[in-house]
Amino acid sequence: MKSRTSRALFLAAAFACLPGAADIAGAADTTYYVSSSAGDDAFDGLSEARPLRSLTRVNQLALGAGDRVLLRCGDTWRAEMLVVTASGTADEPIAISSYPEGCQPRPILSGAQPISGWVQHAASVFAADLSAGANSGLFALCINQLFRLGQRLPLGRWPNLDAPGGGYAFIDSSSQAPAQISDAALPAGDWTGAIAHIKGMRWYMMNREVTAASGSTLSLNADIYCYTTGDCTGWGYFLNSHLATLDAEGEWYYDSATNVVYLYTLLGAPADGAVAGSVILSGAGSELGAVILGRHAGEHVANVVIENLDIRGWFAHGITAPEALELDDNQHVAVRSNAITDVDGTGIRMSSWVWNAGAASGWRGGRNLQVLDNVVDGANEYGIRTHVVESTIAGNTVRNVGLIENLGRAGMGCGFDTTEACTINGSGIFLDIHLQQDSYQGNTVERNQIRRVAMGGIDTSSAKNELRMNFVEEACFAKADCGGIRGYGLSSLEQTSVYDVVVDRNIVVDTIGNTDGCSSAFSSLFGFGIYFDHYSRDIAVTGNTVLRSSAGGILFWWRSTGTITGNTAYANAYEEAGGGNAQIAVWDYEGVELGTQVTLSDNATVGVDADQKLVRISSPANLVSAENNDYFNPFTDELFERTSDWRSLTLAEWQPFINGDWASRTSWFTQAPGEEPRSRIFYNESEVPITVDLGPQAHVDLGQRPVPRWLQIEPYRSRVVIQTDEVAVPSSSALVLAMLAAVLGLLGSARHEQRVSSARAHVVAQRRPVELGDRCRGVGTPTCRNVKAGTCGTPQRQIGRPLREDSGESGLHAWRGPQPDSSTTISSHVSGELFLRSTKGQSSLPSHRKYQVANP
Repeated sequence: MKSRTSRALFLAAAFACLPGAADIAGAADTTYYVSSSAGDDAFDGLSEARPLRSLTRVNQLALGAGDRVLLRCGDTWRAEMLVVTASGTADEPIAISSYPEGCQPRPILSGAQPISGWVQHAASVFAADLSAGANSGLFALCINQLFRLGQRLPLGRWPNLDAPGGGYAFIDSSSQAPAQISDAALPAGDWTGAIAHIKGMRWYMMNREVTAASGSTLSLNADIYCYTTGDCTGWGYFLNSHLATLDAEGEWYYDSATNVVYLYTLLGAPADGAVAGSVILSGAGSELGAVILGRHAGEHVANVVIENLDIRGWFAHGITAPEALELDDNQHVAVRSNAITDVDGTGIRMSSWVWNAGAASGWRGGRNLQVLDNVVDGANEYGIRTHVVESTIAGNTVRNVGLIENLGRAGMGCGFDTTEACTINGSGIFLDIHLQQDSYQGNTVERNQIRRVAMGGIDTSSAKNELRMNFVEEACFAKADCGGIRGYGLSSLEQTSVYDVVVDRNIVVDTIGNTDGCSSAFSSLFGFGIYFDHYSRDIAVTGNTVLRSSAGGILFWWRSTGTITGNTAYANAYEEAGGGNAQIAVWDYEGVELGTQVTLSDNATVGVDADQKLVRISSPANLVSAENNDYFNPFTDELFERTSDWRSLTLAEWQPFINGDWASRTSWFTQAPGEEPRSRIFYNESEVPITVDLGPQAHVDLGQRPVPRWLQIEPYRSRVVIQTDEVAVPSSSALVLAMLAAVLGLLGSARHEQRVSSARAHVVAQRRPVELGDRCRGVGTPTCRNVKAGTCGTPQRQIGRPLREDSGESGLHAWRGPQPDSSTTISSHVSGELFLRSTKGQSSLPSHRKYQVANP
């Protein structure tokens, strides 16, 4: 057993981030060791030589202040929930962690059990009876995910993901009472028992069970409603959870009536244990997961640390609060440095219905919680969802949330009746609200990395929060009319739940706004970088970078108010040409009372296409004031748009129209349509300064001031530079200083290795020829999103077709431009993709490839 002093130091470090935590010395604590490989529940667990074995036994411990439960690194516990119902104190918290100290790999809490006994059922289809042989007793309540050699397998579906329409079929007609949909393309057969996942609008989907099938008509268990008339004709859907869907490698189906699982594979019968299934467990309440904090319908917990666990493959959530708590919510809880992978629910869920609390009864998430430095990858409902107050969510990596290819029977987690549709589901981080005094105020969300999530990157319905220094990439990956960062308020400015929100120094890149499955009237990509909607009040958007959002960069809409100051909006609004949005849009929809008002100052707005407007408003009343902005689009002088008559304005017309912006600036040179933009943008998503080599060509900033070849970029900042025709020759002293800064930056980044793989900048104007096998995503019209290597889309948004050397068939054209020099390497993460420009359609974003620029 570790010494009393070392235990005290461990607890002090583990709980140092909690408000009010004091130095721990001389705590009368107990340490319990747990090992699935070497333990025995008959042991006392008080030494590494005599560890406990099961989490079930851990749940029976009478833990007290200062106690620790340490799980052995490298061990695995399968389908056992860890339920923490005891509380520590500020001086002596309870800690659930790992041993030996600082060890890797982490202890694994797996929600999956291995499956044995596979036999051939049909051609390329194999079956395993989960009630027989070695499977007996492991899967009493069925499964909802399947894994082969640790990799999540896709639930069988029709149509397949690579089918035309982005993997959606489209409804020919629909009805209510009885609830039915008809589709002439539906394969013949009895689809009873399948689940229909129906797109009802850009931002929501519905789950319905098929209760009967007759020809091309499916009867559903509950009514459906599609925007705007309720009729779902023309909207998309797909079916899963049916044996008839199995026709692609790795697809599977579970028959709950027989407790048999089926797998389509060309690789032959799986070996025993090579495939595992997520076991559905029962317990008190419906919000279950690997770790549960609090006793359902009972007492909350306080002063608890959960850290350094590897949670994977769970049927529900990763780390969660119970469905209900009595009297109060959880307080002073730290969830830190955990990895949560492939859960069918939410990665980290901190929300409970607090009952028997008088006026304070309702959905609450806890006070003074710390969610720090966790990785959530592949959750199907939310990355992090909570109703917390005065809490911190910082340093987390959240990615691959709510992706269509990962969805199971429950889709993104909403129910199967008329009362539910998946709206905000699929967001990376969601700050929810119920009781204004107890469920939402005073939170800090900072330094999180959010990549590729179905809905919003960071979404809030709450007030007095600070959202700062986050990096959001490819938000709105499966749905649309959402944002990289978004707020949505209540019924009036006076009663709204979203107010006094600070959005500061975030970087938001490639908000897609996916409209696969939408009717043709809503098929344009519709994603916004930063988006405040529906009576959001007194919002401060300062110092952010918003890059390549499909419909618009920064949007204030529907009587929302605030300030937009010191931001950079670059190459946004590439999908919505002409009557679309802009780098910054502040307006109200025609027919509603005008009320959206902002102050607009010190922003840099840059377009790289003649159709990209820089600012859009309804009337001058939308702007309290506007001054000292850079309006830069050398491809056109029509930079502004007013929605009252959809007229475009030059700067000379704009200034008297709004009676402002008199000191603002515009482009000092022009470019012809189709030319390579001379502007480039670099950004730094890390926590240390980086230095970028601009190469031998001379550059200036938007104010025509010379920019050094060795360009330093501060954390969570960006720089827009303009390439000139001159050659830059830096002085020897400048070169030495720049190289020294780069070295210091590399040294400083080492301590962020877990969160940021390397300090990097991205050049977004470089281009190169298309090559066969390139990973691609069209931007504009057409698009192809989330496609496999070597494939590309067609003008009808089909995916899965080959990218041909003669790419005219798909309506795509590759721009040829300068090759990367020896100082650049292609980025290794999901940003490292080839973007293409369409030669068809009204407008599109010019092609570009993003490069990782190595520090010198």
